[in-house]
Formats: sequence, structure tokens, C-alpha cells
Amino acid sequence: MDNTRFDRIAAALTGETGRRDTLRLLGASLLGAGGLAVFGASESDARKKRKNKKKKKNKDKCKGRCGGQCPRCAPGTTCSVRDECTTAFCDGGVCSAPVNNVQCGTDTDGNTCATRVINGVNSCTRINGRFLAGGSCSQCVGTEVCFIPNDTGVECIELCGSPN
Repeated sequence: MDNTRFDRIAAALTGETGRRDTLRLLGASLLGAGGLAVFGASESDARKKRKNKKKKKNKDKCKGRCGGQCPRCAPGTTCSVRDECTTAFCDGGVCSAPVNNVQCGTDTDGNTCATRVINGVNSCTRINGRFLAGGSCSQCVGTEVCFIPNDTGVECIELCGSPN
């Protein structure tokens, strides 16, 4: 068996298999090297199936979970640490909006967290961020959130992290 044929069969086997895929594989083994193409399956088809299966697995992984590799959850969601909440405030096991800086406590670096309105909701953020005079929220990157202090620009700032 040549490498190309082996690779096609291996690709077909690693994708999600149903009756149609199994028949294609059997037909390919009977017809030889070009069998998969004859039955409408190609190496790129198998790659797409593997990629879609991986996406579905990652999506299911975050179902009912917040924070870490999963997105933070909205107020009202169950939490154990503030890293799980979009507001960076976990109060009595529920993601909530803080009322003041005292509720936000301290950040992982020991600095006091500040209460700022992010997307219309009070949230616990770090004290200092990147102020962009005349900038826009689209300039915030990574884990930064957009705070609009006034009409002259925006501040891209990190939410406070655990513990607290």
C-alpha cells in the first residue's frame, strides 16, 4: 500500500464516521488508490470533519462553565471566584455587579481594584489601563475591556483577577 492511499484511509477513519463514510472507505479499499475520490471523499473532507469535531468538543467543554479557558459568565450565574464573572465580582457564589471599590477588594498584584461601568454594568477593574485619546473600543486587545471615561477617548483595562 502506498503512502498516499494509507493517508487517505487514515484521514477517513479519524473523522466522524457514519454509514456513508464506512461505505466510502470499503469502496476505496476495493477500488484502490483513487477510491476515495470516486466516492466523493477527499483528504480535505476528512480534515474538515476532524476540525468540526474538535470545535464541537471545545464548545461542549465550556457548557455550564465560566472563566479559565471558557468565557466569563454574566451576572446571576453561579461562581466560585471572580475570574468566572464578566463583572469580576463573585458575591456569595453568584456573579454580581459591585456597588463600590470596597466590594472589589484587591487584585492579584496587591493593588486595590476600582469599580467602573463596563458595557453598562458596574465591574471590578485594575486601577490603570491604556488611555487612548480619541480612540475606540475596537482598539482594546486580548483580555482588555473597554471603559469610556469621557468624550475624549477610551481606556482599555483588565478586569481584576482572583483571589477575592
